[in-house]
Amino acid sequence: MEKRSYLIRRIAKPYFILLAIVFFAVTAVSYFFYVSTAERNFEDTAQRCAGNIAAQVNDYVYELRFIANQVNRQPRITGIFYDTQSTIQPGNLFDKNVLVSIDVSSALLGLIKDHALEYNICVYNWTGDFISSQTYMVDKTARDAKLAELNFREEIKRIEDNGGLVVEGPGKNEWTISGDEFITVKIALKNDLVSSANGIIEVRGSTSRYDYSPYLEDVENSRGEIRHRITGKTLYEIGDRSVSGDRTVSVPVTGTEWEVMVEYTDPVTPAFTLRILGLFTLAFFAIMGFMMLIIYSISRSVTRPITQLARRVKKINTPGDQLEPLGAGTPDEIKDLEESFDKMLDRVNQSVMQEKKAYSLALQAQMNPHFLYNTLSIIGAAGEEAGAENVTDMCVKLSDMLRYVASYEKVTVPLREEIAHTANYLSLMKSRYEDYFNYSISVDEGLMNMAVPKLFIQPLAENCFKHGFKMSPPPWNIDIKMHGDQSHWELTIKDNGVGITEERIAEIREKADRAISEMSLSGIGGVGLINTIVRLRMTHSKRLDYSIRSSGGTIIKIVADAE
Repeated sequence: MEKRSYLIRRIAKPYFILLAIVFFAVTAVSYFFYVSTAERNFEDTAQRCAGNIAAQVNDYVYELRFIANQVNRQPRITGIFYDTQSTIQPGNLFDKNVLVSIDVSSALLGLIKDHALEYNICVYNWTGDFISSQTYMVDKTARDAKLAELNFREEIKRIEDNGGLVVEGPGKNEWTISGDEFITVKIALKNDLVSSANGIIEVRGSTSRYDYSPYLEDVENSRGEIRHRITGKTLYEIGDRSVSGDRTVSVPVTGTEWEVMVEYTDPVTPAFTLRILGLFTLAFFAIMGFMMLIIYSISRSVTRPITQLARRVKKINTPGDQLEPLGAGTPDEIKDLEESFDKMLDRVNQSVMQEKKAYSLALQAQMNPHFLYNTLSIIGAAGEEAGAENVTDMCVKLSDMLRYVASYEKVTVPLREEIAHTANYLSLMKSRYEDYFNYSISVDEGLMNMAVPKLFIQPLAENCFKHGFKMSPPPWNIDIKMHGDQSHWELTIKDNGVGITEERIAEIREKADRAISEMSLSGIGGVGLINTIVRLRMTHSKRLDYSIRSSGGTIIKIVADAE
């Protein structure tokens, strides 16, 4: 149970940590996105409110300018001021001629008859002629003083420099005794007969006509004002003056030097931040708790068949034991793993049995060499007494071969010993077949101390007699060549026997490939080449290639890159 929990923890922990990091990053990004969105929404709302106010002011200015242009389209008015320019008379024409004053004043009043108290129109020139839509409210003393101080040409130039229109911010009507605040537009009075200005038209609109405060209701804790863009002078205040925000937006009023400024408080206050952080933190831990349950459940379902398989493997104590089969519903991958364990267990059991058999044979073989050595010594001594030196030599070589084969303590030997053993074997075969057999061995001296598997060349030479020379008439010949160095070498064994068929070559390759993939020598049928290839691969070779071909006999070539 503890191991299963530990396995679950090992599987679930990295995924949980990864998900925690991902969700933390997502939560942090979401928080900052939400805060920035709130700030941007407040700013966009304030910008929209300022734009609405600016558009309203612009419409008001346009309305006043439209009235001024209507004055310019009154031939009666433009004609009178044109005549006063050509016949200069002292004093105000309209003070002297009451009928003309009433006529012109009525015409001006007719242009604003629906808003006579909110609008005011006055027209004047440099000669002192002045008329207003509200003649009865004109302060004549103040009027005459201002006309005397007025630089008419500079005022006309200022109008022309501003594109034919001058807009002045909220202020008192300097011509009348009214106490209201007005927005004033000024244009030049022109007659169609001349291009020069005959006078100045002023149209005033009361600031009380429009209330801009409702536009600020969408922006919490805000105030606004209309101010001069260049001087920064406040022209008109909107909302509660006591409100002091830390953020502002502004929108210019088209056709004027004014701008609408809206001031508001940053919505991301400490209280707002703590509230949002709390909500996001709560959501983060709730999601992570839910994900922990899911990860644990998935990990447990994955590890349960693995731990079951581990317990069954742990119960195997003696050779021949088999795995208890897993129950139904086990994932296919675990079943595959179970089958692999079964196959591995079979190989282990076979290996144990082979090891026992080999150990018994080794114990039995330890008793045989002493009898053989003593017997060969007696035969050799008898041959020497009889003068048969060849018999003595054969006994010595056979004794050396037996001693080489019977030494089980070494898996690998220097190549020099393997070559000597092979030479002893071929020499004995030469003694047997005499002139019917010849052989040659050529090995580079630099390879003589290289470690090689014991009995990896002599069995190949022995195969020549078993298979190559069996159906071939003498004389027979075997050539053994081994060249290169210990990092790369080539072994070639060639005989002049009957050769080998392609079918036999394919059979040998198939058995060799299977033996190499399984790293097992069982079932290869005693083929010396396969035995040699597998043992070379097991002992020291990093890359091993071999080839078999028939050309006036059989040629076997082994190429190795040693480790």
